[in-house]
Amino acid sequence: MNLECFVLLLFATYAAATTLNLQTVSCRETPVVQKEQEGIIRSPLFILPQQWWNCSWIIVVARNEVLNLSFQTFDLPCNTSLLVIQSKEQKNTYKLCGNKYQRFSILPSSNVTITFHGKVGEGRGFQINYSKGDHLK
Repeated sequence: MNLECFVLLLFATYAAATTLNLQTVSCRETPVVQKEQEGIIRSPLFILPQQWWNCSWIIVVARNEVLNLSFQTFDLPCNTSLLVIQSKEQKNTYKLCGNKYQRFSILPSSNVTITFHGKVGEGRGFQINYSKGDHLK
């Protein structure tokens, strides 16, 4: 493969991945608000190695509604990354790192904030599928 083809392929891959990732990654000053009944939250792309990130999402949850979280991917080295899941009214805070999480449910009485602090390029990152409902899964 010549250099021009390689650069074009790399750019196309980056553009497609960036478009996909912008829907579920928020590394801006304000968090992304997730109002949908189901959704996916992902860590930033790993194409920018050694990049530090602070990303936040707010999942809007109605009173008495259960939030089910299922980790499709979870690999955050504890020495460089941390995922914080917090329900303000109940003052529940979960600080997660490592690679052992699969699924859990929260019965918040308000919205839930998920924040990722970490260094991309170490570990595989995370993908969380969430769903809201009236019962635990």
